[in-house]
Amino acid sequence: VADWFTKKNAEDGWALKGKIDTTKFIAMGHSTGGTTRLICAKRDKRFVACVAYGAGAPKELKGDCTPAVLLLTGSNNDEKAAIALYKKFEKPKVRVTVDGMDHYFRPVNKYAPVVAKYTVAFLDAIFKNDEKAVAVLKGEEAVVVESDR
Repeated sequence: VADWFTKKNAEDGWALKGKIDTTKFIAMGHSTGGTTRLICAKRDKRFVACVAYGAGAPKELKGDCTPAVLLLTGSNNDEKAAIALYKKFEKPKVRVTVDGMDHYFRPVNKYAPVVAKYTVAFLDAIFKNDEKAVAVLKGEEAVVVESDR
């Protein structure tokens, strides 16, 4: 994906030509997609942040992972796996557990806005150094188990 955007960003006739910072990408994914994005962010240093929802802890991640990372899970997920995964990352990192949410954010109408809120707060905290966003990461809907923010 990063290579595709880098190529398109230089392509004549593309509506977004020259408008994308191809030195800084953010990877996001859910479940296996989240795990895949974590691996991608480890391998390609253009990924400066990663948001993983309900991701597993692949053996490939051995504690030397440097992108900023948000690991977001529901309290009905495997807490042990979330803790193990969190420990594999360097700072800045945030692990949020949303009370009552399952792996699929159900019921969606209740939890999708909560997931969006914490995702935006994480990105604003990392990229804008926004103290209000940092405060959101410690909000009522979530149990922030570990955070270096």
